Amino acid sequence: MKMSNVNDAEQFIGTYFHQDCFHCDPTIEEIVKRFQREEPAQFVASVKCQLHGLLRQNLAESELEEFLRDAGCYYNPLIEFHTHREWLEYLLQLLDKPTDDFRG
Repeated sequence: MKMSNVNDAEQFIGTYFHQDCFHCDPTIEEIVKRFQREEPAQFVASVKCQLHGLLRQNLAESELEEFLRDAGCYYNPLIEFHTHREWLEYLLQLLDKPTDDFRG
């Protein structure tokens, strides 16, 4: 699988969607909100840009699953979403929101 530079996106996913992520924050929305509050704006922007680029590559589901696994993602998106792509698109929607717009 050939992907453009996605180091920051991998770091975000591996750091915030680790095996105990829901012990720290009860929802995906809260995890993303914490990420936006704790990380520098430049890093958040880089993650968004890299995730957009990743999705523009039109990778197969198996390649997206491999990307998430290689990034250290312990969360299984298929529990709540139909596809890995759908979950990544949802993360981007959340990342595009100001933290004040989150419910919960």
